[in-house]
Amino acid sequence: MFEPVSITPSITAASVYRKASAPTPNPVSWAILPLFCLISGACYIDRTNLAFASLQLNRDLGFNAQVYGLGSGMFFLGYSLFMIPSNALVTKLGAPRLLGILVTTWGCVAASFTSLTSARQFYWLRFLLGAAEAGAFPGMWYYL
Repeated sequence: MFEPVSITPSITAASVYRKASAPTPNPVSWAILPLFCLISGACYIDRTNLAFASLQLNRDLGFNAQVYGLGSGMFFLGYSLFMIPSNALVTKLGAPRLLGILVTTWGCVAASFTSLTSARQFYWLRFLLGAAEAGAFPGMWYYL
């Protein structure tokens, strides 16, 4: 009535071991790793530099704690809103090209903080800075 059926597992310990012991990243990855470390360090400094500049910013431009706090939040609003679109652009444009565009844009926006005169400019620049920085880490991971 019932015929014996032989069941063989499709995943064996040997196949899992072969996948786990994949080769290390290629030499190209090791060549660009210092550049990615530099970009990551600049991202960290960029996110924290507003805390160091707040005393002079508040004094020179007359910002109060509310303006400063909203400006901090605008960075993360731009970062959050542009995270997914920048990930989509990574697959369309390619990681090297998009990283070049993002880092250049990021540098231009950061440099434009030198001509800051009002709270409205501060909010827009912080938003644009977050938008420019949103694709940096995903782009680097995609490239590796």
